[in-house]
Amino acid sequence: MVMEFERSVKDWIKLLKENPDPHVRRKAVEALTKLGDPKTVKSLISALEKDPDGSVRGAAAQALGELGDRRAVKPLIKALGIKSHFSEKRGVYVRGMVEVRDLKIRGEISSKVTTAAAVALGRIGDPRAIKPLGQVLRQLQEYARKRAALALGMFDDLKALSHLVDSLERDPSIEVRRSAAQALQGRIGWLEPARRSRIEIKIRGLLGEENREIFPGVEASSGFVAVSEAPVREFCRFCGERISIEEEICLKCKSTQ
Repeated sequence: MVMEFERSVKDWIKLLKENPDPHVRRKAVEALTKLGDPKTVKSLISALEKDPDGSVRGAAAQALGELGDRRAVKPLIKALGIKSHFSEKRGVYVRGMVEVRDLKIRGEISSKVTTAAAVALGRIGDPRAIKPLGQVLRQLQEYARKRAALALGMFDDLKALSHLVDSLERDPSIEVRRSAAQALQGRIGWLEPARRSRIEIKIRGLLGEENREIFPGVEASSGFVAVSEAPVREFCRFCGERISIEEEICLKCKSTQ
């Protein structure tokens, strides 16, 4: 029996392409990622596009993000599963938004592929991914929207930040708004003063208390609240509007603080 460390890139590629066990194919993806050979990119792209198992496709997407090869950008964008419905007669997008579908192979639908592809595109950082990731922010799956928001936060680009501001202000999920706030923190100086002030309030409201729970040990200089300090609740944790320190209920959204 050939030990794992004795297998070559060629051996792992053959397992990825030919082995009927999805667990073995995932193991091959992990091994190819660790080897880091540029020759593996083509095989990983093939697995992303054609493998019948969603977990293998998701692993391939993750691997391509870690390798950071820009040849993977277009296949990863395709893996997001975005399909725009455009009415030629009306000349506008139907319902004003896009419909996002998951990749379907042999009847299987896997949102894991969408989220893994979003993270991978953020890691690679190619600006071609900004618009598609912005479209993922409009789909129904909350987790996919969260990952897309965090991925957009990896870009130093005004278009990416604009998508995040829109998500912060409009997304119905507090978890998605919190991810957008995390991605935007300290990066909204380009907004006009009035809007910047409003967004700052929302960010502080969403992250003021949660920073202690999600990022333990982070220093205040990083932009987060230091663990040694208990933040004073001045903003509603749900809608971001200012409240008086004495109040326990936000007068706007009526939520308990």
